[in-house]
Amino acid sequence: MLNIHFFGKSRMYYSDEAACDQLGTKAYALIALLVLNEHRHLSREKIIGYLWPDSNEDAARYNLRYNLWLIKKNIKVDGQGNPFLLVDKETCAINPAYPFRSDILEIINFSPSDEDDIDQLLLLKSLFQGEFLEGCYFNKCDSFNEWIIFERINFEKRKVKILKRLVALYEASGDLDACLDTIQDIMEIEPYDEAMVEKTLDIYAMCGNRTAAITYYNWFSNQLAGSLGVGPSESLKAKYNELRTQVAQRQDSACATTCNGEHCLKCSEHDGIVRKQDKPIVMLMTYCLETIPFYWMASFLESVTQQLDREILQLLEPLEIVALSSIQPQLAYLYESMDERSLSVSVREAGVVSAFIRLVGQMGLKYRIQLTIADEDAMDLHSADIYKYIMTVHADCFI
Repeated sequence: MLNIHFFGKSRMYYSDEAACDQLGTKAYALIALLVLNEHRHLSREKIIGYLWPDSNEDAARYNLRYNLWLIKKNIKVDGQGNPFLLVDKETCAINPAYPFRSDILEIINFSPSDEDDIDQLLLLKSLFQGEFLEGCYFNKCDSFNEWIIFERINFEKRKVKILKRLVALYEASGDLDACLDTIQDIMEIEPYDEAMVEKTLDIYAMCGNRTAAITYYNWFSNQLAGSLGVGPSESLKAKYNELRTQVAQRQDSACATTCNGEHCLKCSEHDGIVRKQDKPIVMLMTYCLETIPFYWMASFLESVTQQLDREILQLLEPLEIVALSSIQPQLAYLYESMDERSLSVSVREAGVVSAFIRLVGQMGLKYRIQLTIADEDAMDLHSADIYKYIMTVHADCFI
């Protein structure tokens, strides 16, 4: 049987035998147009409009005839003597009686059902071996190039549908590692799919790794803020708060077991009044960029802003917010009473550092800070000095 593949480098073969190496990109493009057309036939004028719009009529018709001849020459008739193409003066069509398989048809024909199995879906997933009609771009063929882009988007959506069905089957089978890997594949295509983020949090929770779930939430929240300028949905925030509460309860329980509820330096402030396990946890995911001064500190402030929102205003004086907003503008947007004159005040580095250190100290009085630093070795020198200082002076603020 003839096999036609349009993902990656277009190719055709019969069973294990390579074939049709003489077909050019426009011949493959012509076949793809016919295969994906609802009735698998197109008028000659339509094909010419796609593939040779800039040629004069005689040249365009010759180019079409040549490519049709090339396809007929390379794709032999089937066992019943049926040709692959049916051609007349007006139209070109794929013979409905001709048996062949194609990666794009198998993908298009997939519909989730109770009969699905993992091996079947992995086989479908394996068909995505590159872009649809990869490398196929024709100068001045705007309609055809737009059609390719449109179909590539459609196939990405179909791939996501296949992957989501795989996620469901992996979860049902208890293979949570494969489930997470497949969700990652989905997020590479649809990076802001909150349903998949929530599924990831649920899986981490099922594995007993709620801290990893919270870290992942913080990473996703940073992605949303940095790329789209928005925060997570209310339902996702609710899931996060639920997980954060569960983490705090587990830590409280562990502390109560070791100290029997009595006063100890491990679980209380040095003044013996406010117990650490009574404070809410603030999970901060931060990032580093070695070449940008204060980048880690700005990332810290961004994460604090996302976690505490306007609560941060209760921790700082207005001029301290002005100072910190010079490296993290999101802070200024929280403070409505600031006018342009306030925000344009010249800020010295010492003021930024002083405000940052006091913020950490003030946070430590109300919260337990769980800090994650991505790529710590790439921390800029300005931030590295401050980080060493706060981990010495305010070490008790962190868990």
